[in-house]
Amino acid sequence: RSYNNVPVIYTRQENTQSQNINPALQFRYNRTLPNNQRLRTGLYCSFGNNDYVRWYEQRENDLTANAYRNETDEKSNYLKGTVNYTKTFKNKSSLSIELSQDFTNTDNINLRDENVYDISLYKSNTRFLAAYNYRIKNKINIMARLATHISHVSTGNNSVTNYFFTPYMRLTYKHKKHSLSLSGTVNSQEVDNANRTGDEYRKNEYEIYKGNPKLKDYMRYDVSLTHSWNISSRFKWSQGGSGYFYSDCIYYNHYFDENKNAIVREAVNKGNSFVLNY
Repeated sequence: RSYNNVPVIYTRQENTQSQNINPALQFRYNRTLPNNQRLRTGLYCSFGNNDYVRWYEQRENDLTANAYRNETDEKSNYLKGTVNYTKTFKNKSSLSIELSQDFTNTDNINLRDENVYDISLYKSNTRFLAAYNYRIKNKINIMARLATHISHVSTGNNSVTNYFFTPYMRLTYKHKKHSLSLSGTVNSQEVDNANRTGDEYRKNEYEIYKGNPKLKDYMRYDVSLTHSWNISSRFKWSQGGSGYFYSDCIYYNHYFDENKNAIVREAVNKGNSFVLNY
């Protein structure tokens, strides 16, 4: 049996470089109308020109054993407009109506090793809500909201459209130094844009993050009950409980790809999640 006592020097070098230019512009207009009415509008836009470069190299002595290079030239723009109308009544109750629309557009040129990929994503969100806040002699307050959310995402040859109904209700009762509040709400949860394209990102020689263009936004349901007791001007006692439930939320699948010799992580809509706090 023979042994080799010559040492081998393992060297790993990793470098990252980024250049980001993201100017933005915002306009707001508020106008007070007769009879306790108010109109508010807003417009926001931003532009992005971002470059990312990442590479690593692993050497055994002076020979390259493993190397990878990833470059991204990203151009993006975002536009959002909002209109809100509010009416306040004599008993301090109020009605609010709001409409908003936003658009996101990204175009990425991605270089992985020697291969070039052109990856684009278009996304729009339309939201409408009507909320009514009703007060009864500063003892009972009822807040009710009816809202809808329409989301559309297209990337490559895939497109996903989601429709959500997101109501909200809160009841607050005050008696002397005690306050009791019960609320329930439904909200839509947006998926990160980075996970919605078919692009992949090699974190290192062992792991690859892969996007999923079939991802969908999902729902969150919340309920809470809170009791407060103002003992004095310095002390306050609060207790309560809350819980929320995710429907068809995001999980990550992990599997080994023999062709790429790496573990792939991919986001999917799968299963539900429930959390209770008390």
